[in-house]
Amino acid sequence: MIKHLVPANLKEALEMLSKHNCYIMSGGTDLVVQKHVSTGLLPSFDKDVIYVMNLKELEYVKKDDNGNIRIGATTRFTDIERSPLVPEIYKIVIKEIASNNIRNMATMAGNIANASPAGDSLVPLVLNDASVILSSVDGNREVLVRDFVLGVRKIDRKQNEMITENKLLGKTFFWMFLGVLGSAIIAWYTYSSGLFLELATQGNFGILLIVELVVVLLFSFL
Repeated sequence: MIKHLVPANLKEALEMLSKHNCYIMSGGTDLVVQKHVSTGLLPSFDKDVIYVMNLKELEYVKKDDNGNIRIGATTRFTDIERSPLVPEIYKIVIKEIASNNIRNMATMAGNIANASPAGDSLVPLVLNDASVILSSVDGNREVLVRDFVLGVRKIDRKQNEMITENKLLGKTFFWMFLGVLGSAIIAWYTYSSGLFLELATQGNFGILLIVELVVVLLFSFL
């Protein structure tokens, strides 16, 4: 029988995860869609679900003593976008994510953990060497987002762990937002945008223009 667990605080959540193999649901904007069977039916889960959106202790955006931005795992995209501490590049990306209703529920931690090729926030997070803090009853560990995402829907998370925080480095990096063709195929668009950003960061503007031309030509045939 599938259990639906609602912890009162983080300590209780970690204790539950140490005893149950669970899906971790915060906003649910990705997980519910993945487990949706058909119109009119509730999502079908094949293991226990722990609901963490009510954990207010993980709802924050703050700057630490080293100038890094710390974002709690249950902080919604809408609140991240509104924070004066968050770099503009993330706000631009967040504004492109789905609709207002989705952004009012979705979290950056969930977007990362979903490990989708179309994950909107992954590009700037990887380029900024951002990391996730994973917590369990055994303690905490920090993993770079680029290492945490192992592949499509595959992440470096132990069964008893959950993401409790995202860390954005307090560094300035050159960026440019190039909307090649709006939203043709999101996975390809995400990849090409990341490539543009990487090339721009390294100052390879000649190569950047050539790559942009190639991507535009590719999209014109899709």
